[in-house]
Amino acid sequence: MDWVDLTRTAQKLGLPWAALRFLKEGLTTDPDREDLRLIEAAVCAGARSEDAVGLTALADQLSKISLDDTVPPDDVIALLEKRLRVNSPGQGTILLHDQFASLFHALTGPDTDSSVIEERADRLAASARILLAVDAYREVKKIINWILGHWGTESTQLPVDVQIHEDMAVQTYLQQSFAGSDLAAPKIRCSWRRHDKWARRPFCGFSSSVYHRMS
Repeated sequence: MDWVDLTRTAQKLGLPWAALRFLKEGLTTDPDREDLRLIEAAVCAGARSEDAVGLTALADQLSKISLDDTVPPDDVIALLEKRLRVNSPGQGTILLHDQFASLFHALTGPDTDSSVIEERADRLAASARILLAVDAYREVKKIINWILGHWGTESTQLPVDVQIHEDMAVQTYLQQSFAGSDLAAPKIRCSWRRHDKWARRPFCGFSSSVYHRMS
């Protein structure tokens, strides 16, 4: 899919801000794309729609709630819930509200579990990234990060350096020693997906898993 296809798909799905981002990226890459210019007016009009404006207003209202230590975390969640309730409904705002509500339920429910909280926070972040304008998304992401800072669990990132060459297999080097750790070395699974004919080098996607050592 190119920028025109992405823009039109976002329009059909009712994602005005995503459509506008795709349009701008496409015009930044190629300012002379006539097919993008032809749909520019419609895309910009979509970003002025009631739902798009409502989403921006919602993020603005949420951003006004203080996230410092002067207010107890539970009170902050109550304030966030209140701001979400008074916002005008729309397709996008309803979806974002539902994602927030799901996360808040995990925070305040009787069986609070950090893994559930983190999963729902990821879903909210993904939804906000698609539904909101860039600045509005940043405000929501601040709230998500604040929630994870209070209710999430700390995790350690393991740096991995992957070198890819045309004439040889992928060479993976782990840059962290696991000596004395309760973690076993990560298992890396690599798979060739496609060949990038423009860059003239293979593209490799990989996933890794870290396991605790068995006593």
